[in-house]
Amino acid sequence: MKKIAITSIAAVALIATLGGCSKEKELNQANVSKAMQSYLAQRGDLCLAKSVWPIDVTAAETGSGSRNGVQMPVLEKLGLVSASDAIAERKDDDGNVSQVPVRRYQLTDEGKKYYLPRAPHQHQVDDHYAAVANDFCAAKLSLDHVVGWEPVRHPGATTTDEAVVTYTYQVAPAPWARDASVGRVFPMLDTVLKGAGVMQLKEAFVLTAKGWEAKDL
Repeated sequence: MKKIAITSIAAVALIATLGGCSKEKELNQANVSKAMQSYLAQRGDLCLAKSVWPIDVTAAETGSGSRNGVQMPVLEKLGLVSASDAIAERKDDDGNVSQVPVRRYQLTDEGKKYYLPRAPHQHQVDDHYAAVANDFCAAKLSLDHVVGWEPVRHPGATTTDEAVVTYTYQVAPAPWARDASVGRVFPMLDTVLKGAGVMQLKEAFVLTAKGWEAKDL
């Protein structure tokens, strides 16, 4: 009788384990929220696509109001980068190399605090900026609330293994990120900061052996 009882307990434990795995794969508020929290913990850094330093800016770029031409002086005023005059090599469309005077921007010790490592992707990505090892980041997003999700149904499929999740977020900005001058030259950052708790974002998820997981991991 004792042997039978032990066997029965083991069987019950196995059933409970299998049941738990099944529940983790359900498309519901708890599982989606957990998956979204995991995603934002790894990918929630809001970065500014400035992964390679130093950054050289020519007089022509400054005069034309290029992205780096207007953004780098603001970061310099905030003490995040330092600038010096330098000569850089530039190659034209025909492959000819010339020496060009530039304003060269380097991260200061303060700026280096925000040059963060990016977790490697679990799959190949085509976006160069998404695949960089480090980037200059201005804020960290976390989950506010999962608004809902829409299953992606493929023709002929009997089950759903993909979904698009809509959510709102909270944001923890770097101290300098709320400076008015930053908002003027980084308008997308400004929009994200002002949208905390209100603006809705979307993320694609896929069902794996462990449960729901963001495709962008």
